[in-house]
Amino acid sequence: MAFLGHTRFAGQAGDRSHAAVSMLTLDTFCFSSCLGGLRSRIVYPVGYALQAIERSSCESVGIAVHADASVGYYGAGCTRATKARTSETGAAVNEESRLGGTGRKMLRVMLGAGLAIGVIFPFFALLFVEPKSTASWWFFVVACIAAGLGLGALCHFASFLVAENVLARVLGVAGRSLGIAVHDSKGLDALTSELERVLSNASNLLDQIRGANTNIRSLTAEVLAATEQQASGASEQAAAVTQTSATVEELAQTSSQIADNSESVVRVAERTLASAEEGMHAVHETSVGIEDIRLSTQQSSDRILALGERSQEIGRVLTIIDEIAEQTKILALNAAIEAARAGDAGKGFSVVAEEIRKLAESVTESTQEIGRVVREIQASTASLVMQTEKAAKKVQEGLQLASHTQGALERIVSQVEETTDAAKQISIATQQQRTASEQVVVSMKEVATVSQQAAQASRQISAAIVELNALADSMVVR
Repeated sequence: MAFLGHTRFAGQAGDRSHAAVSMLTLDTFCFSSCLGGLRSRIVYPVGYALQAIERSSCESVGIAVHADASVGYYGAGCTRATKARTSETGAAVNEESRLGGTGRKMLRVMLGAGLAIGVIFPFFALLFVEPKSTASWWFFVVACIAAGLGLGALCHFASFLVAENVLARVLGVAGRSLGIAVHDSKGLDALTSELERVLSNASNLLDQIRGANTNIRSLTAEVLAATEQQASGASEQAAAVTQTSATVEELAQTSSQIADNSESVVRVAERTLASAEEGMHAVHETSVGIEDIRLSTQQSSDRILALGERSQEIGRVLTIIDEIAEQTKILALNAAIEAARAGDAGKGFSVVAEEIRKLAESVTESTQEIGRVVREIQASTASLVMQTEKAAKKVQEGLQLASHTQGALERIVSQVEETTDAAKQISIATQQQRTASEQVVVSMKEVATVSQQAAQASRQISAAIVELNALADSMVVR
C-alpha cells in the first residue's frame, strides 16, 4: 500500500499497523464469503441427505426395537409411519435435486460478494492512508476489485470440490448401511441423482420388510397380548401384595411401638401417681403449717393491740403528771411571791419554793420525754398492728390456696389412676394386635411369593414370543 501515499498518522509503526488492520479486514470479508459458499453447497445438501438416511435407517431398526412393545403398532401404525417417512424421503430428494442445480447461482453470489468487497475496501483504506495521485488511486481500486472477484471464484470452486467429495462419501455410507449398490458418478448433479435412486431403493426395501413382518406378527399378536395382560395382572397383583405386606409390616412395627409406648405410659402414670400423692401430702403439711402461722400471727396481733392499749394508759398517766407539775409550778410561783412579801422572814420559804419550781420543771421535761417515747411506741404499735393484719390476710389466702391445691391434687390423683388403668388396657390390646399383625405379614409374604412366581412365568412366555418375533425380523432382513 506504499504506492497510495503517506499515512494519516505519524510514524512508520502507525503505517504498518493500520495497513495490517486493513488487510485483516479484507481477509475477514473474504473468509466470511467462503464460509457462506461452503454452507450453501455442502451443509444444506448433505444435511438433507443425512436426514433421509437417518429416517430410513431408523425405520429398519425401529421394527426390531419396538417388537417388544405391541403387535398392533405394526399392523396399522407401521403402514402410516412408513408412508409418512417415504413422503418425507421424497421431499428430501426433491430438495436435494433443486439444490444440485444452484451452482451457477452460487457462482454469481460469490462473485458479487467479491466485487462488493473490492469496491468497499479502497474507501475503507482511505481512513488510514492518502493516495499519492488519482491514477494510483484508481489502480488500487481496480486491483481490489480484481482480487475480490478472484477470491470469490476461488471460494466457489473450492466449495464445489468439497461438496462433491462429501456427497460421494455420503452415498458410500448409505450403500453400506442399506445394502444397496451405488454407481460411481462424477459431478454434483450426478451424485444428487444417485442419492435419489439410493433412497428410492431403500424405501422399496422397507416396504417389502414391512409386509413380511406384518404377516408374521399377526400370528403372534393375540398370544403376546394375552400373555402381556396376564403378566401385567400378575405384576400388579404382586406389587399390590408387596405394598400391602409392607403396609402390614409397618402396622406391626407401629403396634409394637404403641405397645412399648403404652408400657412406658403405664410406668410414667405410676410415677406421676406417686408424685401426686407425695405432693398432696406435702400440701397437707403446708396447710397445717400455715394454720399454725395464722394462729401465731393472731396471738402476736392481740399482744400488740394490748401493748397499744397500755401505751395509751401510760399517755393518760403522763398527762395527769404533767398537769400536776404545771400546778406545782404555779404554787411555787405563788409561794415565791408570798416569801417576797414576808421579807427576811420568808427567805427560807422562798428557797424551798424555788427548788419546788425547779423540780416541777424537771418533772415536766421528763414527762415530755416519756410522752415522746410513748408516742413512738404507739406509732410502732399501730404499724405492727397493720402489718400483722396484712400478714394474717396473706396467711389466710395461702391457706385457701393450699386447700385449692390439695383439692386439685386429689383430682389429679384420681385422673392419674384412671389413666393408669386405661394405659394398661391399651398395652394388652396392642400386644394382641402385634401378634395378629405378625401372622398377617407371614401370610402376605406367602401370597407375594406366589404372585411373583406367576409374573415371572408370564414374563418368560412374553420373552419367548419376543425372541420369536425378532427371529422373524432377522429372517426377513436376510
